[in-house]
Amino acid sequence: MKDKINEIKAKLGTKYENTWCPGCPNFFILESVKRATAKLIAEGHKHENFAITTDIGCHAKIFDYLNFSGIYGLHGRALVTGLGITLGNPNLKVLSFMGDGANYSEGIAHFIHACRFNPDMVLLVHDNQSFSLTTGQTI
Repeated sequence: MKDKINEIKAKLGTKYENTWCPGCPNFFILESVKRATAKLIAEGHKHENFAITTDIGCHAKIFDYLNFSGIYGLHGRALVTGLGITLGNPNLKVLSFMGDGANYSEGIAHFIHACRFNPDMVLLVHDNQSFSLTTGQTI
């Protein structure tokens, strides 16, 4: 089973060069998402039933590094874009990726209402330890 998961995980990557800064926590999130989704696919979920949404920022480049369909959205709007996908096709497993600034600043109203609605989707908030787009994380 472990070999099958590793084989699936390898297919979840893309050919794009990763440009995140060394030491960025986004690397851990990317690896965790690959492992978790590979396990779900190995258990019988279909690869094509996953969809991702991102907004703007360093974290959003995860869209380039994961082999899933999805949508780049506006800053702070990845969650509502994912909610729209979930409402449009409840069979999809939607993963929305937002930065801490996008979610807790520009997108806070959407976050509050999404929590009230409680959709069947996943929100991953990337905390780069800095409330900004720094393009140079501390190591």
